[in-house]
Amino acid sequence: MKPCYDLCLLTDDPSVLSQSASLGWSGICVAKDFEKARSMKLPDEVNGMEVYLGAIVSNDVEKKARLALDFADLVLVNGGNEEVNRQASECCEVDILLHPELNQEKDAIDFKKAGLDHVLASLMAENGVALGLDFSRLLNSYGRTSTLIAGRIMQNVKLALKYKVPVVLCSCASGKLGLKSPQDFKAIHSLLGIPQHLAAKIVSDYPAQVVEKMRLRNNPNVLMKGLEVSDWGGQKPQQKRKYGWY
Repeated sequence: MKPCYDLCLLTDDPSVLSQSASLGWSGICVAKDFEKARSMKLPDEVNGMEVYLGAIVSNDVEKKARLALDFADLVLVNGGNEEVNRQASECCEVDILLHPELNQEKDAIDFKKAGLDHVLASLMAENGVALGLDFSRLLNSYGRTSTLIAGRIMQNVKLALKYKVPVVLCSCASGKLGLKSPQDFKAIHSLLGIPQHLAAKIVSDYPAQVVEKMRLRNNPNVLMKGLEVSDWGGQKPQQKRKYGWY
């Protein structure tokens, strides 16, 4: 079985992390607001499950994303605002753009005001920014609101798949009741407009791309994308700058 990742958990409660491990996740990201994440310390793993620290940025994206790389493993952007969505799409340091569909504009028809367009999707693909689907929004919404969110998510998923943007489904759980297993995530692919043959990728292959981006960013042997030093010839590599090397 391929490694599966839940890349946005909103609590660091040890019992919740332990429960996540028992559900079959290979790795999870505990994501907190930028300022809170700065002072957080997390275990490297829980019951064999890798644990990453994520910093959630809500504004001034490029500046805060670069600062976040000094203390966080992943950078997530709290999307929804049109300007923030654009900034996140243009920023190589951003790993996941969360729920870009949560804008306040009214739809004229067909849920077209979903936060992304073909230009932003193309930028996300170019800069390695994944589209984060907030499962908790679907789980905790009802009636027309639920229909609106689902419709906008489907619109964004369609764009993401067309432009080869990684799509990751995140629980965004703040407690045990919000946790779901990899099998639960795979089972709702049709609701999100994801073809059946891609259902497993939203919890395995696509999140693994995000984790791999993080590992390359931290690897001092990787000088830039596609260029890696295999042997330093007795010299020690210099400290890796985690931005501007893509």
